[in-house]
Amino acid sequence: MTEERNELLALDAAERVATFQSKGKIYRHVFSRLTSQHWEKFFSNIIVEFKQEGGGYSQLVDTDVASLELYAKAVLRVEGYSTRDGSDPRNLPTWPECIPQNHRFRAVDALTAVSRDEMDESLLDADLVTVKLNALWNESAPGAMKEFRGLEHRFRVPTADHRRRYLKGRNRAFIAGGSRRGLTIIPSSHAVMLRLYDELIESVEGYSVGGAPLSGREAIAREMDLFHKQAAVSHLFPASDRAQQAEATEAA
Repeated sequence: MTEERNELLALDAAERVATFQSKGKIYRHVFSRLTSQHWEKFFSNIIVEFKQEGGGYSQLVDTDVASLELYAKAVLRVEGYSTRDGSDPRNLPTWPECIPQNHRFRAVDALTAVSRDEMDESLLDADLVTVKLNALWNESAPGAMKEFRGLEHRFRVPTADHRRRYLKGRNRAFIAGGSRRGLTIIPSSHAVMLRLYDELIESVEGYSVGGAPLSGREAIAREMDLFHKQAAVSHLFPASDRAQQAEATEAA
């Protein structure tokens, strides 16, 4: 992994590359540009369930199916693999399931590698709140991903109502089969978070479209990668100490 300080992250690149090294070999997984449809399906396939069992609860959080489905829908080709007859792996009847599952997971992990960049929270702005992200995006050197740091998302200051909508979206739950022995299902809050992003975003820095810095609220809402939107909004509304204490008390 190498860090890119001056280069802008090109959101409109026709292809995305996830690359890694394993046992001395370099593998590349080339994907199409990930659209809103790709990400919406990805989040809808994430399963979060709780079920009462005996004196406690069992919990299931499954992102594996979402990752495998995203891989299957978006992968274009791979490099670093061979077949017994020397043909392209895409010609195999089991493409793309013929690619080892752990490699597919590693590739999707690279596509979703977005984290919060540390900021000086003592510096205040009159009417904006800035969230900075770090992200892996495409290949920098053979077998190494580029890391873009300090990608800025500047939002209007959210109100208490915005936070209420965020928490309502995050904390929704449905009970199937009755409240005593039923299965609690946590649906995706993705749609709520995207609406909040598009409503509150004012400007971004570190991204480009068409070779030029991305600017303008409408263009940002249209062009920004949806996974980056989700990550930025999740850090715009951090969990309060009280909420964390309440969760810890419920889990005890």
